[in-house]
Amino acid sequence: MQKLAIRLTNYVVYKGVVKEEERKVYEYGFQTGLEVSLSFLISIVIAALGHMLLEGLLFLAIFIPLRSYAGGMHLEHYSYCLILSNLTYAGILLIVKLIAVPMLFSILLLSVFIAAVWVMYPVKHMNRPIDRGEEIYFKKQLKRFLLADAALAIVFLILKSDKYLLLMMVTFFLMVITMLVGKYKELRE
Repeated sequence: MQKLAIRLTNYVVYKGVVKEEERKVYEYGFQTGLEVSLSFLISIVIAALGHMLLEGLLFLAIFIPLRSYAGGMHLEHYSYCLILSNLTYAGILLIVKLIAVPMLFSILLLSVFIAAVWVMYPVKHMNRPIDRGEEIYFKKQLKRFLLADAALAIVFLILKSDKYLLLMMVTFFLMVITMLVGKYKELRE
């Protein structure tokens, strides 16, 4: 991805769209955009192959904001992250497809995991330090998303959608695991 990002940056610098002094910013932006796009594309393909596109999109709609605002585990290389993320994603979709869990069990564990995410916030990483203002903003956003997720869980409970409640519960379980690993790494550093 880095090589492609450099080539794209070289092209926009050559065309005069970007100044040479902005090179590093554009290389980073292109690389990040390419990595996120590839991850999203693979996720959609996995969900489509499993005939679980709606479930896959619901997972992403819940997990991405949580991960963005609460923090969690970071791997050292993008390729490791891509592989682990997509294996985990496929595993979660497989669990939801093959396992039936009573709604009460899902809602109980989901409640515990939502509380755990709130209590464990923030998970910091040395490569992305946040100042006090960002921390306050992130916590406010996290609270909004947690309340929205809780409301969505109530809707699924009313609709007796045990599959979507299970998906939410397993997604939050994954979030708690990544936060615990992130906290452990934070303490070690």
